[in-house]
Amino acid sequence: MLLFIGNDPWENLGWQNQRPLFALQRGELVLTNHPVARWQSHLKGWLVKYSKLYAQVAYAWQAGPHRLRRAWRQGAAKRQETKVDVTLSGSWEADMWTLTAAVLGRLRELVRRDGAQFVIALMDTDVPTKRALIDHCKSHHIPCIDIAADLEKSGSSNTAIRLPDDPHLSQAGQAIVAEATLNFLQNSMGWPVLKAEK
Repeated sequence: MLLFIGNDPWENLGWQNQRPLFALQRGELVLTNHPVARWQSHLKGWLVKYSKLYAQVAYAWQAGPHRLRRAWRQGAAKRQETKVDVTLSGSWEADMWTLTAAVLGRLRELVRRDGAQFVIALMDTDVPTKRALIDHCKSHHIPCIDIAADLEKSGSSNTAIRLPDDPHLSQAGQAIVAEATLNFLQNSMGWPVLKAEK
């Protein structure tokens, strides 16, 4: 199961190049940026580790452009009643989705080669990303679960599903994701129901 987060597609294009990345060269996936160059100094690493304020400011500085793009895309999707077209040629979104589709295709084939079923779980995705990924899953016969509704329901009941001042999941949020995933696997994929030991 692949837990798909909304920033995965644009990070696939090499946002800040902090890790190995795939690129499409003549229609083939090729691993690039390997080995990964050190992206921050020892001082910055120490500050991120030991200064919460510095870590939060550094994170906001890095995530700011993505948050602006995401907010713009969500607003554009709300203004349009029609389906969002993610295949416009020449745009960074077209490159983003072409590469993402190729990576998902490679993962699906590797999982099938091992005799397993590839499943995608959606979490924290904006509307255009969710639509594009659900369409991709349908056209490629990939089972897909949307965990966002479970998280939103718990978040509205005052359960702290996120870490303080951080978009990442808390222990309670992780438990919700685990429960939703297990329910999907048991109810939709035929996994046996496991009883908890007393």
